[in-house]
Amino acid sequence: VKKQVLWISILCGLASLCAADPALEAHKPFLKAHCFECHGPKKQKGDFRFDTLGADLSELQTLETWQGILDQLNLGEMPPKKQPRPPFEETAKVIEGLTPVLQQAYAARKSTGGQAVIRRLNKFELRNTLRDLFHVKHPDFDPTVVSGLYDFNGNGITAHKTIEPTRSFQDDEEAEGFDNIGQQLVMSDFLLKMLIGAGEEVIDMATRNETQKPFEAETFTAPICTKALAGGSLGKYQRDKKEPYDEVFQRWDRYNRIGPDKYNSGIRRPANYRITFEVSAHNPKADAWGNWTVREGGLIHQGRQSLDEPFEIGLYLQRYEHKRGPRHDRIKRWTLPGDGKKRTFSFETWIDNPWSTWIGWENGPWFRHN
Repeated sequence: VKKQVLWISILCGLASLCAADPALEAHKPFLKAHCFECHGPKKQKGDFRFDTLGADLSELQTLETWQGILDQLNLGEMPPKKQPRPPFEETAKVIEGLTPVLQQAYAARKSTGGQAVIRRLNKFELRNTLRDLFHVKHPDFDPTVVSGLYDFNGNGITAHKTIEPTRSFQDDEEAEGFDNIGQQLVMSDFLLKMLIGAGEEVIDMATRNETQKPFEAETFTAPICTKALAGGSLGKYQRDKKEPYDEVFQRWDRYNRIGPDKYNSGIRRPANYRITFEVSAHNPKADAWGNWTVREGGLIHQGRQSLDEPFEIGLYLQRYEHKRGPRHDRIKRWTLPGDGKKRTFSFETWIDNPWSTWIGWENGPWFRHN
């Protein structure tokens, strides 16, 4: 055992000697002549001692000490002004010699020798991994979604814009513009607790304990929007004028969304849904609305730029969760000729809780107050 310990000690000593940089040894005479008086065996100002300073820059403390020496020489603060100053050419030679050696040492510390190293996931990688691992299809897990705090009501009380599990995570440290560098992705007990919490949250989202009821297709006919004119329906005026259409709508702007009132607060049952609707477009003329100004002082704004431009219908997902504010994402768009013929459009998509779906007239005329 003693022999083994002896050999290990000898090998460690040899490794240390091999790692020493001869370029640094060449500058030891300069330190002895100008620095040892204050940083030598008899006196160690600032707790720095240079007569025993090694030359193995793989040791962080040694590297930092040599860096401190170089910084003081660059600033011209050492040796002190009361002490004899070395010739400028001699100091410049030491600076020119130390600078590239230390630069190489820093590069070597950052290098992994061409080998991949184990690191933790950054928060975007974590979110995507949890999404794929548990097959979560919630829109907040989309790679384009960026979480953050927002004051939805303008009262100074903020809430998160999303419910994805990394919404409370701090932004990861960046290195040269990248946020996936292993040396910057540090770990802490606090972050570990957040990682465990994020995993538990996704498990709750991905699992259901209650018995699922069978799905049944639902059909909605006109009038689709019955709560006043919230859906942009002009059905009341259309019926007063006895126009032969099931229901008449205007272009959606901030409002004017076409969807069943039953699901205004969300579908509340995450699943894949197929949305199918039948629609027709009529009278693609600039003056087609005629005297359809339904309020005094109102204006009718034409949406399409050309009579040859087809009508456009958009399918949207909408979140109706009040505490995080409204949000909508268009997931599909169709063109519709204005020839009066009925056409059927269908699209299949995942709808999560508390999202719903609606359609909107993208480029039609709409009513607006002065």
